[in-house]
Amino acid sequence: MKNDSQTQNPQTVALVANQQLMIERKPDRDTLNLISSDGQISLSIHVTPDGPVVQVKGASLAIQAEGRLAIDAETVDIRAREGMALSSGGDVLVQAKGDLHSTARTQNITAELGDANVKANDDVKLDGERIRMNC
Repeated sequence: MKNDSQTQNPQTVALVANQQLMIERKPDRDTLNLISSDGQISLSIHVTPDGPVVQVKGASLAIQAEGRLAIDAETVDIRAREGMALSSGGDVLVQAKGDLHSTARTQNITAELGDANVKANDDVKLDGERIRMNC
């Protein structure tokens, strides 16, 4: 039985390639750590009263699915420190029930094969130092 007044000594299991699985028990959470051969924690699963929290650390991370990959959350934050690419071999659909904001130093919209369509239920507003058309 777990002693809620103090942290228990971690338990470790030796794995292939000199890696380890460490289990730490604390009053507010239990943690499973995958420790690489160089002693770094590469995967942590914190089991909390609110549910599991998963952390993955490494030089790179790849998620690959043969079928659909779905992420469902109250909010989703994606941050890239140096750049970001979003691409699709098919159509891309972006929908928001609220407003959609896009901000950048320069914004380029290119239709490589067909039309560029802008449709609004109300006014279409263009505001700039100069509005250059057919240049």
